[in-house]
Amino acid sequence: MGRSFDSAGIGMIMGAGPIYDSRHGLAPNQIIAQTWFHYYPTVLGGAGLDFSSRNPSRLQAFNQTRYNITSTWIPKSSSIHALELSVMGSVNSVSSYLDTVKGAEPLTDNGIDFGLLARIAYGRRLSQRFGWWASAAPALDFRPFGSNTGISPGLDAETGLTFNLRPFWHNAENLSRSWDLFLRIPFQIRTATPYLTHDGPRRGPAWTLGAQIGPSGLF
Repeated sequence: MGRSFDSAGIGMIMGAGPIYDSRHGLAPNQIIAQTWFHYYPTVLGGAGLDFSSRNPSRLQAFNQTRYNITSTWIPKSSSIHALELSVMGSVNSVSSYLDTVKGAEPLTDNGIDFGLLARIAYGRRLSQRFGWWASAAPALDFRPFGSNTGISPGLDAETGLTFNLRPFWHNAENLSRSWDLFLRIPFQIRTATPYLTHDGPRRGPAWTLGAQIGPSGLF
């Protein structure tokens, strides 16, 4: 996710960019954020969110806000690379709207999905300025209540690049342990995501591909 594990501390990431959903179309601006802290040098806890909103047509709307908590273990690391094993739990608030014929009530599908994923990731600094990472995580989403209940297994994967900003900030070494600009490319597959049709709520496969850019700091 663009997080830096150069040393123990408190970190944060913030990013924004477009995301394309095969079911609901393009969201021009997905927002992500996470903060994390070290319980021990190799054990971290984190919390964050991501938000996106789409309007596939003037008659449709789709909004999604996911809150997550993450527990991370770093079994292997050095000054230039890190291996990460994480477990993430999430609560995903989804609302869908579909207008139908004039004079009729619009269709809606509002629900809460609970998610769980296990992620393995590897990151490496190529030089003092550049680094990269990649990760993969089998995932499971579950909606236990409402009109569109169900289970949706899938896969979360991503890759990204980081660029060290500290040389451009005066006295940055005294203010932060690391300060990067990251570019993140997430890819997600789900086998049974909720969506709306003129016949009502349904479930089916979907994938998303996005890009977010923003700062990552460790203090």
